[in-house]
Amino acid sequence: MSDPRHAPKKCRSCGGSVFWGQTEGGRAMPVDAVPHPEGRVILYDRGGTVIARTLKQDEQPKPGEVTRRPHHMTCPQGNAWRRAR
Repeated sequence: MSDPRHAPKKCRSCGGSVFWGQTEGGRAMPVDAVPHPEGRVILYDRGGTVIARTLKQDEQPKPGEVTRRPHHMTCPQGNAWRRAR
């Protein structure tokens, strides 16, 4: 995310660096700022809004896409913040 409007924020629980994205369903999703090769989330800008798109089960990232992990997977307090499904 090279747009300065999309600078990473700090997690209120652990202080980790996160991007806040909006899912296609309209929910806010914290995503680790640090890319991860096993990540399943792609961030992109749509008209000034950071969109967090989760790859489908068998979907692979397109060339040039950077994968990241949802922050609840790496935050020590992630389970407390994660919404129930």
